[in-house]
Amino acid sequence: MSELLPVNDCYNAILEEIKQFSEQEAVSKNISLDGLNAKERSQVYKLFETTYDQLLQFDRQYSLNNGEKQVVLTVKKITPNEKMKITSVTIDDAIVREFRKYTKLPIPIINHQFIDYYIDCLNPYNGGRTMFSQFIKDVESHETVSRLRSRIEQVLDNIVSHIRDDPSMQTFRDNMFEEEIKFRKSSPYKTSGELYKKENQDKLFISVDINKASYNILKYYHPEVFNHLSTWEEFVLSFCGDKPIHILTSSKAIRVRTLGSVNFEKRISF
Repeated sequence: MSELLPVNDCYNAILEEIKQFSEQEAVSKNISLDGLNAKERSQVYKLFETTYDQLLQFDRQYSLNNGEKQVVLTVKKITPNEKMKITSVTIDDAIVREFRKYTKLPIPIINHQFIDYYIDCLNPYNGGRTMFSQFIKDVESHETVSRLRSRIEQVLDNIVSHIRDDPSMQTFRDNMFEEEIKFRKSSPYKTSGELYKKENQDKLFISVDINKASYNILKYYHPEVFNHLSTWEEFVLSFCGDKPIHILTSSKAIRVRTLGSVNFEKRISF
């Protein structure tokens, strides 16, 4: 698509490209949304939910080019067999409220009419689009958002009980980390809260953070707490049985809440 086209022409050309694809025999097509702003992209997504509902489905691929977000849709025809499998979920304020609660994404208002717009704006920074798609699939598999909520709480309670009651947790709580503290004190690399001072002028500093700190530190000392499974995602799914809950594995907020419930954060702050 020509980059010289005005935005309105780009939008209309993309709509025509989608329309032509729907009338052709081809089963899939990549369609670039270059030239559209976030609001216009949201309107394109809505088009699939209305005009092309039960006919076309799509996945989004995002990338950044010189700070500009680029979006490409992989559009596919929905086969008759797939139509039979599709469960219709109406995205309402209740779904948006639960999604924000479980992900802690900075969605400013609870209004389902704007959820696509906000997620599209935030997606390059937090992967919210994938999480929202997973959450909708979770709602579909549980039929209602209230049933999903009940099952999430049940699974989380089981996970917290498993971790809290593991004998290794008491060992971890009693650990004074004397060797670690001794190493830190003897290290030539000191940490200090006084960063902005004259001696640091023209110096470069980096901030290092441990990925999934609570989980990875506890797993390092006591992998048996997590049944020796390789990842947090695998551990969580082991409590879900034959019906996985995807939002449990993808949400940082849920992981922080779950591990925070077993009260061992002070042990990792030495």
